[in-house]
Amino acid sequence: MVERMDRLLHVLETHGLSRTFVSVVVRNDTAWTRDYRTRNFTVATYDKVAAKLSGMWPDDIAWPSDIPRPAPLSVYAGDLEAVAERLAKHRNRSEARHG
Repeated sequence: MVERMDRLLHVLETHGLSRTFVSVVVRNDTAWTRDYRTRNFTVATYDKVAAKLSGMWPDDIAWPSDIPRPAPLSVYAGDLEAVAERLAKHRNRSEARHG
């Protein structure tokens, strides 16, 4: 479970969604993605967080094929807008650097 969560968070991070930002969206806790390994990280917690990640996962980013994708839990519309804005900023910065 920890390895799967690490991988999901890494994919999002490489596309401009910081762990702190993702932590707030999925757990309403700025430190969760930093500390989940040392907290009571149960199967139920993984399932809920993975479903939230599934609900916020951008359509144009592939969900890792080796991790089963759960049915998405709904995510607050304002958070989805923030996800889209951060992804757009990241893409614009990447395009500007690579001409």
